[in-house]
Amino acid sequence: MACSLRHHPLFFLLPFILLPFSTVAQTNGTVAVGTSIAANNKDTPWLSPSGVFAFGFKPLEEKNLFLLSSWYHQIPDQTIVWYGYDGVPVSIGSKLGLTVDRGLVLSDPQGKELWNSQLNNVAYGL
Repeated sequence: MACSLRHHPLFFLLPFILLPFSTVAQTNGTVAVGTSIAANNKDTPWLSPSGVFAFGFKPLEEKNLFLLSSWYHQIPDQTIVWYGYDGVPVSIGSKLGLTVDRGLVLSDPQGKELWNSQLNNVAYGL
């Protein structure tokens, strides 16, 4: 089931902003096209330039399930401020990648696409 982040009421809070039509060089806090993170306990989340927010997969209490989300990274409680994919947990090994032609792409452990942000000409994420 596909959903669109652009219609989510808290989309503006997402500290991970995709910047289309740009060729600016990478700096600290940016994510390059082609970069991905996996739902596991090893990959580190993508941090906002300030380091205040993190974006990635938060492990849930039920083993091997993760929530694609954004949270306060610098506080002990790491409160979630946004979650994607309609709050549906994904299995360990799921992957989120940044692509030029579809923006953010979420896939299951077998590589089947579950969702994409439907953005074109993405140069990098911030």
